[in-house]
Amino acid sequence: MLERFKADQNEMVFVESKSLKKISKEILVKEGMRPSFAASVSEALVAADMRGADTHGASNLIQPYVDWIRNKKTNPDPILRKVQDFAAIANFDADNGLVTGFGKEAMNIAVDKAKKFGVGVVTIKNAGHSGAIGTHAMHAVEKDMIGMVMTAVNPIVVPTFGAEQRLGTNPIAVAAPAKNEADFLFDVATSTIAGGKAKLVELAGKKLGAYTIAEPNGEPIKDEVSLPDMTFEDILFLPFGGTRDSGSHKGYGFAMIAEIMSGILSGCESLMINNSRDDPRGALNSHFFAAFNIAAFGDVEKFKTNMDQMLIKLKETKPSPGNNRVIYPGLLEREEEIFRIKNGIPIHKNLVEWLDSLSKQYGIEKIHRRRG
Repeated sequence: MLERFKADQNEMVFVESKSLKKISKEILVKEGMRPSFAASVSEALVAADMRGADTHGASNLIQPYVDWIRNKKTNPDPILRKVQDFAAIANFDADNGLVTGFGKEAMNIAVDKAKKFGVGVVTIKNAGHSGAIGTHAMHAVEKDMIGMVMTAVNPIVVPTFGAEQRLGTNPIAVAAPAKNEADFLFDVATSTIAGGKAKLVELAGKKLGAYTIAEPNGEPIKDEVSLPDMTFEDILFLPFGGTRDSGSHKGYGFAMIAEIMSGILSGCESLMINNSRDDPRGALNSHFFAAFNIAAFGDVEKFKTNMDQMLIKLKETKPSPGNNRVIYPGLLEREEEIFRIKNGIPIHKNLVEWLDSLSKQYGIEKIHRRRG
C-alpha cells in the first residue's frame, strides 16, 4: 500500500487475527446477522486484512457493516436464491445480502461447475458489498484453478471526457496458482483510486494524488488535492489513467466490462440507469465469478512450473533508478500475510476503542492486542 494511504503508525494497534475474526462475528451476530453468515463475512474480512487489503478488511468495514444493519441498508439474514442454472452457468439473487458473506459460496459453485465443464461462471444480482474480491478469486486458486471476479457498484466515476458520474469503481480481480512462488493475485478498482482508499487518505490527513478526481465541470485535477468537503458520493472520481492522454479510456473500458459482465449479464439494468444510491434497502450491486479448470487445458504442475518461471523472471528484472526491486501482483500480499501471521493485524486505535465499547455493551471478550 502506498504511503499516502497509511495512517501514522503511532495510531495503530496490532491485534490477533483470530481475535479480530471472532469479535467481528460476535458483533455482527449481536446486531442481528445470522451466525453462519456472520462467520462467512468475518472470514472474508480478516482474510483481506491478512493480505494488507485494509480498505476491505474488518479493520475498515466492520463499522459501516454495523451501521448498514442498524439502518436496514443490508439484509442480515439473506438467502442466496438460484434464478438460473444452465450447464456451466448459474445466476443468483443475493436477497440484498453482503457478498462478503456469499463470495466463497459463489466461487465454490463456479469451481464445482469447472470440474465438470472446464469453466464455471456465477453471476449474482440484488447484492450488497463484496469486500475484497481478490479474496473470493483466491478460493479458486486453492482448488488449482484460475479465479476471476468482477463487481458493478453505484456510479461515482466519470467516463473519459465526461462531467457526470456514470460508472462505479467496478473492481476486477484475477488469481492464478504458482508452485513455489507467491500466487498471482491482481485485484484493482477500475478508477484511479478505490473509494475506501480515498477515505484512508482523509483519515491519514494526507492528499489525493494528481488526476484522481475531477472538478465539478469534469476537468481532471492535475495537482495533489485534499478530499473535497462535500458528500463523498458526489465527488467525481476519474477512471484509472486519469486523462485520455494517460490512458483513462482503458480504465473507462474496463469499468464497462465489469458493468456488463456483473450487472447486465445477471439481468439488471446498468446502475447508471437505475442508481440504487437512494434506495432505502442500500446499494444493490451485481457480481461476476468465474473459475477456469487448469486441468481441462493441460497438466496442472506444468502450469505452476511455468508460472514460477515467469514470476521469478519478473523478480529478476533490473530495477529502474530509485527503486529497489520489481514486484508482481500477489507478491506484496503474500509478504504482508507472512508478516501479519507473525506480528498481528494493525488497526487504528479509534477502531480498538469502538470494539472495546461494543464488547462492554454486549458482554463479549475484548479483542486481543499483540502490542501497542
